[in-house]
Amino acid sequence: LYAPLNIFIALVGVVIWTERDEISLNGIEDDTLSNFLKYRKGILSNTMPNDNAQLLTMKKSKDGIVGNALKGTICTFEFSGGLAVNHSAVIGLVASTVAHGLGHNFGMNHDFEPDCECLDEKCIMNPGVGSVAPTHWSVCSRHSLALSFEMGMDHCLR
Repeated sequence: LYAPLNIFIALVGVVIWTERDEISLNGIEDDTLSNFLKYRKGILSNTMPNDNAQLLTMKKSKDGIVGNALKGTICTFEFSGGLAVNHSAVIGLVASTVAHGLGHNFGMNHDFEPDCECLDEKCIMNPGVGSVAPTHWSVCSRHSLALSFEMGMDHCLR
């Protein structure tokens, strides 16, 4: 999903928690994200260096949100990461949720503006989950990414 943006995503590792959850998953997505980012900084980055980490969980949030990430944090050691709930048997829908969260890390906003042209009914940064996995980035998302990179937000990725 990131190839059209000239961004190469490399999977550097996978950690599977089989015995117990390594962080508290209380069903409140802001708490879970905060706990995961602390885990990434304190434990994961020491054993598996990474620029960004994404938590994929089966634990649903209490309010039905299927993903969470902080905006513009891709090159910050403390906050470059996100979480996504494995909310569908359709892998493309879950993959687009992960891509959406990573889009926030890259500085992208939700596609709210009516002039956010999209090749599909919904693009990746649309705030709602549909029944068809989005595969394109809107004009607004591409513009947000370009602005982020112009401001140097990609300094760690060069």
